[in-house]
Parts: sequence; structure tokens; C-alpha cells
Amino acid sequence: MSPAAGAGDPTLQHPLDLRAARPVYRWAAALRALTSPAVSLAAIMLLWVVSDNLVTPVVGPVLGVSTIAYVERRCRADAWAHVARGRQDAGRDDPAAWSAAAVAFEVLVFAGACAVFVPKVGVEAGPTAVAPIAAGMAVGLLVCSLAASTWDRRAPRERRVDNASHGVVQIRQAGILVVSGTAVAMLSERAVLMPPAVALGAALALAVGAIGLLARLIPSRVRCLPERFLQVE
Repeated sequence: MSPAAGAGDPTLQHPLDLRAARPVYRWAAALRALTSPAVSLAAIMLLWVVSDNLVTPVVGPVLGVSTIAYVERRCRADAWAHVARGRQDAGRDDPAAWSAAAVAFEVLVFAGACAVFVPKVGVEAGPTAVAPIAAGMAVGLLVCSLAASTWDRRAPRERRVDNASHGVVQIRQAGILVVSGTAVAMLSERAVLMPPAVALGAALALAVGAIGLLARLIPSRVRCLPERFLQVE
């Protein structure tokens, strides 16, 4: 697929149409996958497995996500700065191959984290203590995915949370549903899932998702590069 594939109005341009902007936009797309709620929650669960501290594994990934999300948005803004505001094709989907790779990465990382974490529950004290919170995070992750999809179906294209096509987004939802449902079912067999702790985990997942969403709502179509670096094409 060429960078301009799927473009509508030929008078509009996207960073992928411009050689100078394309590498920066690619970096932004890669960083966005790292800030997804699925990857963030996977990092928290993996750190719970190797750490005796139950709080630090949460604080570290949250701070990391905040930092990466900011860098991602700045990269995206710099890419868009190469295109005049009146000609920006802000609603164009990212290339399907990129979106599919990002979805596969997110779902597989979350599934891998669950595969490592769940067997430790009932065996090691740390994972067993936070098992209800982990179950809540799995539920909250599914809620985050559904909420983002609902917003994207109703919002203007340039205000969407995800630049992937709706078909790719539905594949992500299906993957997260399967992994989350399986994880919660297995955790319920290994630990007592107290409702307050489950609610805390769900709130944590929603908070992580909100951080990423707020970072993505920073205006992307602003000029962040000096004028001498901007090319008129």
C-alpha cells in the first residue's frame, strides 16, 4: 500500500505523503503502540511477578506511559507541521499493515503477561495478593477498548482516539475480550476476587487509559518545528 492509499480529497495532504515528515510520523505510530492500555497493564502485571513491592510496579509504568505519550504526541505534531493547516488530511486512517501490527503487538503482549502472571497466583505471595486487582484491570481494559471504539464511531474523523480502521479496531476488541475473559476466569479459580479490589483494578485500568487519551487530545496540528525545517510541497 502506498502512503497515499485511501486518501480522499487530492488537495489534502498527510505526513505520509511527504518524505521529510514520513520518518517522524512512523516514530509516532510506533510509540503509540507502547502507550496503549494493554501494554501498560501488561507491564504492571509482569513487574508484580518479579517485585516484592506492590506499589512501585504501578507507579513505574504509569510514569513511563505519560512520558512516552507526550513524546509520541510531539512527534506526531512535528510530522503534521510539514503540512499547511488548510491542507491537512487529519482523518485519514493509518496504513492497514501498521494498524494490524500494532493490534497484534498489544494483544500478544497482554496475553503473554497474563500467561506469566496467572500461574503465579496461589503459588507466590505477591501475585496472589494482587490477583483481584489484576482481574479488575482485565475488566477495565475491556471497558477502555469499548469506550474508545464507541467514541470513534461518533466523533469526527480528526478527533478519533485511534487512527486504525474500524475493522482493525474490532479485531483488537475481540482479542482483548478473549484474553481478558480467560484471565479473569482462571484468576477466579486461583484466588478470591473481592469486589472492592476488583473495582480498584478496573479504576486503575481506566486511569491508565485516560492518561493515554488525554495525551492524544493534545492538538496535533500545530507548528512545532522551526520554519526553516518546513517544506512547502
